[in-house]
Amino acid sequence: MIRALIFGAALLIVLGNCRDFDDGFERGFKQSFQKRFLMTCKDAAVRKGAKPEKAESYCSCTARQIAEKHSAAEIKKIMATEQNPELDAAVKSCLK
Repeated sequence: MIRALIFGAALLIVLGNCRDFDDGFERGFKQSFQKRFLMTCKDAAVRKGAKPEKAESYCSCTARQIAEKHSAAEIKKIMATEQNPELDAAVKSCLK
């Protein structure tokens, strides 16, 4: 009986930690995505003639829109696709 209680408690701790790990992974992935997206987007925009301040504002807005609305798995798919409606929608909303 005691073994079953200990096993049950241990299982709850492990499952709880898995959820914490998943949440931490999502947060970390999204932070990393936003940072990398901002650098890449801003560099490309400036090379094409945009002012650095404008590029930073536009690119950070786009990265934030994607990160707030999509999971890590969805972001990977979005960024792997050349033409993507979710990315297009974020871009358009940040151009306003």
